Amino acid sequence: MAAATIARMKLRTPLCDLLGIEVPICLAGMGGVAYADVCAAVSEAGGFGTLGMAAATTEGIREEMAKVRALTDKPFGVDLLAALPESMLASIDVIIEGGAKAFIAGSACRAR
Repeated sequence: MAAATIARMKLRTPLCDLLGIEVPICLAGMGGVAYADVCAAVSEAGGFGTLGMAAATTEGIREEMAKVRALTDKPFGVDLLAALPESMLASIDVIIEGGAKAFIAGSACRAR
């Protein structure tokens, strides 16, 4: 297992301590890909799983977070798009209540 190999190498960074993870590996919160099963698998392996929830409703976020919690007790985060502030603001309480260790706010870059 990759996490075990990295752990034997004693690769530990301040990020590991900050997030409560074993190895400095983070799943990008990619929409359409980073759902509960992938997020939980990364967290279980010692890294930091991140749900990609930019297009999800608050109820969808709540459901995916519950699925992660059912699969692991390890820390994980939730990623939304800062370019959608109304959606992001409505989801913050759900993310806090769901027990995410971190909230990631990605930003979409628009051509001018």
